[in-house]
Amino acid sequence: MKRLQNLGLWLAFVFSVCLSVIVLVTSISQHTSDTAWVPTFFRFLPITFAFVAEETQKKISILEKRISDLETRE
Repeated sequence: MKRLQNLGLWLAFVFSVCLSVIVLVTSISQHTSDTAWVPTFFRFLPITFAFVAEETQKKISILEKRISDLETRE
């Protein structure tokens, strides 16, 4: 269960990486300069999802530790 939860947190990051690779390869192969912001946007897109997944994973770990501490107290 925990492994699936970890996978779910990183799924948006993996999807954005795949999307970014597709867009970057397409923009490089077409040599378009009128949409110069597109490659930059898609290069930095995975970073946002990575930060969110990392912080969410930290928060889940902290909460799980608190729960286990409370359960052992009783």
